[in-house]
Formats: sequence, C-alpha cells, structure tokens
Amino acid sequence: MRSFRSLLTAGAVAAAATGSMLAVATPATAATCTNNGPFSFKREVMETYSTIYAYRGANCPGNYISFGRITLIDSGNVRMYAYDRACDSTGLTVRTASGLSLASTGCGTTAQRTVSRSSTGSYFYVSVGGYLSATNPVPA
Repeated sequence: MRSFRSLLTAGAVAAAATGSMLAVATPATAATCTNNGPFSFKREVMETYSTIYAYRGANCPGNYISFGRITLIDSGNVRMYAYDRACDSTGLTVRTASGLSLASTGCGTTAQRTVSRSSTGSYFYVSVGGYLSATNPVPA
C-alpha cells in the first residue's frame, strides 16, 4: 500500500528527474488513471466540480465502484459527495486538505454534506479500503 506521502514524493521525484513542472489537471488531461494496491483511481476536474473515481483492479478497468466529488454550490459553499455504486462492502471516504471527511456505507448509497469553501483547504482525495488516491483540487 502506498501512502499519500509516498504518492506525492513519487510525483515530485518524477518531475525533478524529467525536468518538467507539475501542473494542475485540466478537463482535457484530467482522465489519467493511477494505481494503488488492488484499486485504481481516475481524476476528473471541471470548472464547477472535481471527481475521483475508484476502480477495483489496476488501470481503471470496466465501471467505477465508487467516487468522491466536491461541487461548487456558490461562492462560499461546496457540497461533498461519497457515492457507492453497489452493495459490495467496499466503502469510500472523501478527505479534504483541512481534515474534513465524509464516508459512504459500502452498500450502494450516497452520502453528502454541504460545507463552507474556506473550511476545505485547496485539495481533496479519496480512500478505499485504506488505499489513497492522488489529490484533486477543490473548485473555487
């Protein structure tokens, strides 16, 4: 299992080794798949929402099993979502940079929570079975 810190470190080392700069994903480049343990994660960044999809298996095969999303409601608020596609006992937790979290039940449900934009920090990630995704920006 790769920790959140090791994922960030690996990205920084790769950027330093290639001499390239890290950039914020745009909708055209956001659909990259990253693997971590038995799960893989695909990130999507749009103007008013940001989503991380979780897949069982490497390289994002087939349909996602769950996703975490943060949607801009207005200039001061966002809504966090933790969505389960099926009742498979594999829940998902959305975590923000500031420590806010929202968990699904693992049984085909959606949890949601509206919070102030200033309380989230600038990014979020998801955790599935203890395995972490890379981060996505919180819409501003």
